[in-house]
Amino acid sequence: SGLKHSILNKLEIFKNYNLIKNYYENYNELNLIKSIRSFCDKNNYDFVVKPRLKFPYIKHLNKYADKIIFDNENLQSPSLLQKELATTDLIIGSLSSTVYEAAMFKIPYINIEIPDIAFISKEDKFFYNYKQKLYYNYDGVVFNYKIDEFIDNFENENISKFRINKKAYDRYIRKFCGLSDKNKDFGQKIYKILKLRKKWK
Repeated sequence: SGLKHSILNKLEIFKNYNLIKNYYENYNELNLIKSIRSFCDKNNYDFVVKPRLKFPYIKHLNKYADKIIFDNENLQSPSLLQKELATTDLIIGSLSSTVYEAAMFKIPYINIEIPDIAFISKEDKFFYNYKQKLYYNYDGVVFNYKIDEFIDNFENENISKFRINKKAYDRYIRKFCGLSDKNKDFGQKIYKILKLRKKWK
């Protein structure tokens, strides 16, 4: 119920007060944005941001980002995001399904962990898993950072650290995207099934 959810949230805040306070004061969204801005400046990158419309976005982005994309997702195949990905060198996100699109476009993806205290249920911890060799943490394809590590270190990282490793990439898209050079794409498979069914009728 709503009351139970509210009580559990308050208990978690009480138990982790100092940790939560540290995130708010030091490892917050603004400092994360500043780290990205500094990295982009050092590597001659444009800082392009796509907020999710259903969530409020931090207004400091108007100051630090080179471009903000507002996508209501009316356009598809390609979407505004997919058009942007066609000229993108590096993607930074957090628990986003864009990780799979990045892989399809062969773009290195940096995932920023959300602290464990944000996930109470076992279901959340199962789906948002940062263990190595899983979708949000796969060396050579998806590069995972804790928030504090990202804010403290990312602006000084060498861009060569985020190169796609071909062998790792091939394993990733085979395991998590269901694709390989030997397999036909999904659309072709569906077409073949439908064609066979038509013959049988």
